Amino acid sequence: MSVSLPMRRLHAQRHTGGFSLIELLVVLTLIAVLASLAWPSLRGSVERAERTQAAACLLQLGAWIERIERQGYDDGGVDLRSSGLGCTETLAASYVFKIGVPSAGTWSFVRPDAQRWQLLAQRRGLNSQATRQCQGLIYRDTGSRGVLKADGGVELGVEARRRCWR
Repeated sequence: MSVSLPMRRLHAQRHTGGFSLIELLVVLTLIAVLASLAWPSLRGSVERAERTQAAACLLQLGAWIERIERQGYDDGGVDLRSSGLGCTETLAASYVFKIGVPSAGTWSFVRPDAQRWQLLAQRRGLNSQATRQCQGLIYRDTGSRGVLKADGGVELGVEARRRCWR
């Protein structure tokens, strides 16, 4: 039962290079498992970075409104869409920026002719636990910062600022 020399060479050549389909599937499965474990952490980091950018943008919008008021250009309201700030355009896919009056609790792109104002940066889509806890960032004309609650109210406490304005 000896195998001839040419058959041994043919048999040896069939197994010399490459990966088997099973080996390739095992490696792809491991990569998929590792990616699925890393994705929530990565997504959370991206959301925190965007939330920090939105907070900085609220401060820039507040300074822009103050400049308009001091220069006397406030003719019947301020339209946030005409701010010309790059941060609102950069974050437009993730956040919507609105303005309102602190006592009213309503939000729009144009501020009514009122002395007091508050700004809202609200995340588009509530897809993670962090986003549900920090539904929106609030910045008021008094300099106070807060968080939009699920019921539409504003939470101005230290814990809310620590949780969402970091």
